[in-house]
Amino acid sequence: KDVQVYSNGIPAKYGNLTSSVVELTSKRGNNLKTHAEYQRNFISNSISIETPLLSRGSLIFNLRNSNKVNYRSKLHDEIYDYKTGSDQFNLIQQSIDTLTNQKIIYKPSAFFSDFLSRVSFLLTPKHTIALTNIYGVDSTREERFFYGFRSILGNDSTEINVKTHQENIGSSLNLSSNWNYKLNSQLILSKSEMLNLNNSNQSSIQTDSTLINPSKSLENSSFIDVSKKLSITYKGFKNNKLNLGIEQSTYDTYVLEKKQDGNNSNQLTYENKTSLNSFYFQNKLKVKEFTIYAGFRAEYLSNKNKYFKSPRFSIIYDFASNLSYEASIGRYHQFIHNLP
Repeated sequence: KDVQVYSNGIPAKYGNLTSSVVELTSKRGNNLKTHAEYQRNFISNSISIETPLLSRGSLIFNLRNSNKVNYRSKLHDEIYDYKTGSDQFNLIQQSIDTLTNQKIIYKPSAFFSDFLSRVSFLLTPKHTIALTNIYGVDSTREERFFYGFRSILGNDSTEINVKTHQENIGSSLNLSSNWNYKLNSQLILSKSEMLNLNNSNQSSIQTDSTLINPSKSLENSSFIDVSKKLSITYKGFKNNKLNLGIEQSTYDTYVLEKKQDGNNSNQLTYENKTSLNSFYFQNKLKVKEFTIYAGFRAEYLSNKNKYFKSPRFSIIYDFASNLSYEASIGRYHQFIHNLP
């Protein structure tokens, strides 16, 4: 429905960041009639459905997945040639026996899919509840086969298989309340999970097609964010808009690494759980051509046992309807790199 990008002067309600924010506001769906559409292009195909739910709600359903097509762009061919034909990657040129039947087979493949559903319902004229679910998966795979020289001492034929798999799963429950024309609130309960799997195998191919001397690398990681957020907006003062909020987020990190080189192997496991508690307030003041934002955010990170303070201030002057000047100053903290 709406996209807002903050590259500077980031509002105090946003924390755990240092660069910029992209705010996406999804639409509620059509609560009058059912609407469906199907789209297809070279990359993907998708289906979207909007339909009323009873007499006071709506449902949005969207599914998209990638296509497997024979069309290859010029960029694809350039990447393929670089992978298989350049001096850096052409292993055939490095073989000491150039008379035998040698070749390289390179089989890249990729797949993505995502799903979104949103159910919104008007509980009372003042209260609306919405449940949103998101699921996305990205998977890439590379298969490389190099058939090189063979002799009584062995051969240099190799099979390499690399697979990367990523999943993103998210759910949120949003309760919005318009208490009166001056006061409204929003309560959000959410959970998001990111899963990553990287698997690499390399083996020597023998004359009888058996694989020996395997080399393996496996990295399995997950990151779970469970958050509770309450925000309040008050417009009771002339030319002012006040925002207050409290948040609590729990971060759960898990990493598993396994490596094998022939008969040697090792394994590393790491787990960490921490929480981030936050409070913020920000006021928007409008005085003629000036718009002034003044805010403050305080955060407590449990595994560091430390408070972080983030004052923020920005001012906008409108020269005309399509021309303005903006200046801002503030302090920002990002904690993802501190979680391990």
